Amino acid sequence: MEKCCLRTLLLYQYKRGLNAAAATRELADLWPEEAVKERTVQYWFKRFGSGDRGIEERRGGLRRSSLDNEVLKEAVEAQPTTSTRKLAEELGVSHRTIGRHLKRMEKVKKMAMWIPHELSDAQKMASFDICSGLLLRNENDPFLKRIVTCDEK
Repeated sequence: MEKCCLRTLLLYQYKRGLNAAAATRELADLWPEEAVKERTVQYWFKRFGSGDRGIEERRGGLRRSSLDNEVLKEAVEAQPTTSTRKLAEELGVSHRTIGRHLKRMEKVKKMAMWIPHELSDAQKMASFDICSGLLLRNENDPFLKRIVTCDEK
């Protein structure tokens, strides 16, 4: 049975004054192969009771954000040490929205500053040289086994 037909029947049952349990039983008696859960009937009866008599599904999904990424980028570049909460106050959105947009912009917080996530080629090469030098040094003197680390945060 098509969903729109089922919803039309549910609206009919609602207008007859049946409760969700009785409507579910009646539909199961008429169309046992098209059994619908009582919870589904309750959902639609609740919608009908609130005045929404439409039988179409509501479009879900996230709302579009009113935050302009360029405005956020300018604010971050002007004050790279600011927090997401302060940015949220300035731009009139939630701090979670700020966090989502910063993540999409590939900005990460390092040393209390928002910086781009990517490294330049020179930085990548310097990091590679240092790491390979340390690995070679570890072959002669296994110093890596003596390192103790802790997390300050």
